[in-house]
Amino acid sequence: MIKFNKYTLFILLLAVFTVACEERLDEQPQQALSTGSVYSSTQDLETALAGAYNAAQHSDFMGCNTTMVPDIIADNGAWRGSFPSMIDVSGHAVTADNGEVRGLWSMGYRTINNANLIIQFIPEVSDAEIATAGPRLRGESLFLRVMAYFEMVRFFGKPWSGSSTSDPGVPIIATGTSTSGDVVFPARASVADVYAQAISDFTEAASLLPDAIGTGRANRYAALAYLAEIAFQQGDYAAAANFAGQVIAGPFELNATPGDYFTSEGSVESIFDIAHTSQDNPGVNGSLPTFHAIGGRGGDVIVSEILKDAYIQIVPQRQLDLITADGLTCTDLRVSQLTINDTVNIEKYEGFVNNDDDAPIFRLAEVLLMRAEALARTGGINAESVDLLNQVRDRALRVVDGAGVESSASAYVSYATSDFASADDLIEAIILERQVELAWEGNRFHDLNRLGRTVLNDRASSASGADNLVWPIPQRDLDANSALVQNPGY
Repeated sequence: MIKFNKYTLFILLLAVFTVACEERLDEQPQQALSTGSVYSSTQDLETALAGAYNAAQHSDFMGCNTTMVPDIIADNGAWRGSFPSMIDVSGHAVTADNGEVRGLWSMGYRTINNANLIIQFIPEVSDAEIATAGPRLRGESLFLRVMAYFEMVRFFGKPWSGSSTSDPGVPIIATGTSTSGDVVFPARASVADVYAQAISDFTEAASLLPDAIGTGRANRYAALAYLAEIAFQQGDYAAAANFAGQVIAGPFELNATPGDYFTSEGSVESIFDIAHTSQDNPGVNGSLPTFHAIGGRGGDVIVSEILKDAYIQIVPQRQLDLITADGLTCTDLRVSQLTINDTVNIEKYEGFVNNDDDAPIFRLAEVLLMRAEALARTGGINAESVDLLNQVRDRALRVVDGAGVESSASAYVSYATSDFASADDLIEAIILERQVELAWEGNRFHDLNRLGRTVLNDRASSASGADNLVWPIPQRDLDANSALVQNPGY
């Protein structure tokens, strides 16, 4: 990430369409600065883009909460911290004044506004660099804008269903706000309209972005991964398999062990992450290691009994019997990502000293499992799904002999197509693998919604799509914009 200067500070202070109600924005610098003069060169736009990335990086948004909150809501973990706002999130009991709700909405729209302004002013810049940089700048801005829309609609709108054309999503704003006179007060678009916008923008972004720019920067494969995820959420498994296949064909590889991705940021397994450094991170009260690592706040978030059981179930009894018969034991390298104490902490995010762990958005293991499930749903039991599942399993599982020597467990734990009596059996094995492999990476709540399954933890249990699982529109935004309609139950 690029640090603040006068341009990024200006961009971050620009209000979204409810600027008048943001209590921290007492000054109105947009009335004293001409946006046209700020966006007068390609370098100005590059600097403004850094501001858009920094808005997305905020702990209330992609820097922490969109990764951590889905597992707090669902069954992978439990909240043990003292933050009342997170206690309510865990208990499926948020209100329109909840700080996490306000923060996600505010930083989501700040990201959108920053991206909109860049898109708006690219045609106004005419220096020598814009011909080369312009398409990428538009691609990155489209990516950030629609990433925000898609992540927000999954919290503030109902899960994708047959009623998505009428279910309210979030407002779609196509132009940036740079002065108080630009403020608009739009109504909420439908969930279906937001998804359509996401598909359109990610498709265009994929056509404009290079294959790679650098750690924490949008790229073509990240846009394709989001298109795969959107299709996955919609139950369009043929499209999900297609987009996931395009990502898998890219330059990515599984790391040697599951932990390498988390200790070596920007590794060959990374498709897109929100980058954090020791100088540019969400801070001591907002980073992933703060909440997760035993060396951080020391127990705000713990592993649930349900997730502990999932680790046990990951190797079926028939495979364990073969391992035991040969005088061996089985170990899962992913267990090393847990700190066993009076509870159990997740240690994927270990950088609690500098708060510099990246927030994962897409990595290769997730996309492998996504394509595996999509192919199983469209083609039944098939060799490719089984092979993709085995790639993730074989990387994680080991056998240990009596002398403590560890070796590959693939001869015991790799599945064959004949191991599954039905496509449903294969699909359930993949879903279980997703729960274990991707725990605490922002997937579990969305998976349960996609599957139409109960969302539960040790505080609450709610049916998928229940009103209390759809976050309310923040009260201050309702007060400022009479066109907004609150979600049912609030």
